[in-house]
Amino acid sequence: MAGSMPAPTLTVVTDNSPLPHEDPAETITSTTNAESRDTEQNQVSLLVRQILGFLTESNEIRNELNARGVPPRTTRSMILLGMQDRQDDLKREFQATIAMSDKAHGKGALELVQLEEQVHQMIELERELEDAKNTARQRDLDPQLISMLTQIMQKSPGDNGEKTINTFLGYAIACGIPLNLASQIGNEIKSKSDSVLPKIAEELIDDKKKAKLQLLTDIAVGVMIGLIIMWLVV
Repeated sequence: MAGSMPAPTLTVVTDNSPLPHEDPAETITSTTNAESRDTEQNQVSLLVRQILGFLTESNEIRNELNARGVPPRTTRSMILLGMQDRQDDLKREFQATIAMSDKAHGKGALELVQLEEQVHQMIELERELEDAKNTARQRDLDPQLISMLTQIMQKSPGDNGEKTINTFLGYAIACGIPLNLASQIGNEIKSKSDSVLPKIAEELIDDKKKAKLQLLTDIAVGVMIGLIIMWLVV
C-alpha cells in the first residue's frame, strides 16, 4: 500500500558482548551488580573480610590506648617488640608507657595489666594478619593488592570504598588503560570452589579435636596406671 510505514526491525543479541554504543565501564559495573550475590563465598572476598576484621579490632584498641595517653608510635613499637619476641624490652616499654600515661592523664589512667592484655591482643591480631597474607601467597593471590583493597575499604566504611575504586577505574579509562581483563580475573577467582576461611576453620577444628582426643587418651592411660598400682598394692 502506498505511503505505508515499513515494519519495525527486531535485533536479537545472542551474546553478552557490549553493544557498539555501550561504555565498557558501564558493562563492567552492570555485570558486577548482577553478580554481587556471588561475592560472599570467593576466596578474595573472604580473605579481605577477614583482614578487615583484624584491622578493625586492632584499631579499636589503638584508639583506646591513644585516648589514655599512649601515642600510636609507642603502640607500634610495643607490637614490633612482641612480634620479635623481645620480652625483656617489651616489659621495659610497658613500664615506660605506664609512666607516660600517668604523666598525661594522672596516676591510674591506664593499669599495667590492662596495657599488657591489650598489647598482647594486638600482637596476636598482627600474627593472624601475617598468616592471612601468607595464605594469599599460597593461593597465588597478590597480598599487596589485597592490602590496598582492604585499606581503601577501611577508610570508606560507608560504601566499602566503592567511590574511591570507581574513581580509580575512571582515571584508568581516562589514561586509555583497557579494562577488558577485569571481569575475566574476577570470574576466575569466583569460579574456584575452595575458599580460604573454611579451610582455616577446618584446620582449627581438627587441631581442637586432636587436642581433645589426646587429653582423653592421657586420662585413660592415667586411670589404667592407677588401677594397676592399686592392684599391685592390694
